[in-house]
Amino acid sequence: MGGNLDRDELIETARAETGLDDFGDVPFIGPLDVLIESLNREAGLEGDRERAAAATLVGLLTKRLQLVRDRTRFPAIADEEVVAPVFILGLPRTGSTHLHALMGQAEGIRTPRYWEMTRPSPPPERETYESDPRIAQVHSGRRAPSPELPGWDRAMAAGGRAGPEVGRNAGRILIGPGKGANADIVPG
Repeated sequence: MGGNLDRDELIETARAETGLDDFGDVPFIGPLDVLIESLNREAGLEGDRERAAAATLVGLLTKRLQLVRDRTRFPAIADEEVVAPVFILGLPRTGSTHLHALMGQAEGIRTPRYWEMTRPSPPPERETYESDPRIAQVHSGRRAPSPELPGWDRAMAAGGRAGPEVGRNAGRILIGPGKGANADIVPG
């Protein structure tokens, strides 16, 4: 039953898709192996579910390759200073998403949008921030992960302009500290 995800194959696919090969110096092979072992042994993935898991992992690996490249192409990224960050934490259905959206409307507060977290490379530009083609790409790619999720379209109405907590940040294991990225979407 399942058990066909292969680390080397996933890494090679990500390299082939991007033409990049530098994954950076933040260790990720060990955590990736643990995740793949768990998926292969415990998740019972077959067919479409196994292909979806492979595509998600390749997407995360691709994102990591692109982020490492961006740090080389845009070294000023490392010099960015985030002053007094605010972290909003909350249990499901407690209003944390609404609080995030409300705070994002306040003058002087910058909240990342879902499209930025999903497609962070290359870094967004101020001039095209509201018209970046990645907004439409992310919006068109947001499909319900399961037909059992009624109301998915209403929850995703903001499309790529929604805040990042509309999705679940499951990519941290592969991207590393300070280089997070959304992996999949689970409405809260």
